[in-house]
Amino acid sequence: NTYYGAKALLAKDHVEAVNLARKALVSDPDSMDAYQILAATYLEMGLLDVGILVTRNAIGIYPTNGAVQNLLGLIFLKMGEVRQAVQLFQKAANDDPELFDAQFNLGSVTLGYMDFATAAARFEKAVALRPTHRDARMGLAVAKSGAGVSAGALKILQYLAADPNAADP
Repeated sequence: NTYYGAKALLAKDHVEAVNLARKALVSDPDSMDAYQILAATYLEMGLLDVGILVTRNAIGIYPTNGAVQNLLGLIFLKMGEVRQAVQLFQKAANDDPELFDAQFNLGSVTLGYMDFATAAARFEKAVALRPTHRDARMGLAVAKSGAGVSAGALKILQYLAADPNAADP
């Protein structure tokens, strides 16, 4: 059910995604995949309070699940609760250092607040996880430039300009 629930979510078939995720939770009440599909669907639908309930339920089962924490951070970010979002992205990055999304989101938010050193550190980790991710490299270039490391920023921008049509993986 989670496989088809994820496909339904990608197809923006929110009703089907919710139904399939719920069915998956009936057969496996601890399914983090089902919780993530359900919460991501509610986030896309704008049902943020329901998304918070779902992610908090999942975190109650598995407190160190970085993907769920990151998703809850996105919900709080959409609600304008930046401090809570940053705390959740930080916890997700600490609990799951290999989670690209948490590193990238933390870099993006801190860059938005012109904390260039923190943003650069997070984008460095994101680029290490996905070396060809253009947005992560661009974020790193902007953060390095803001931090006064213009040579490093220029090198990244030259790399990106060498293949301007390459898409993120």
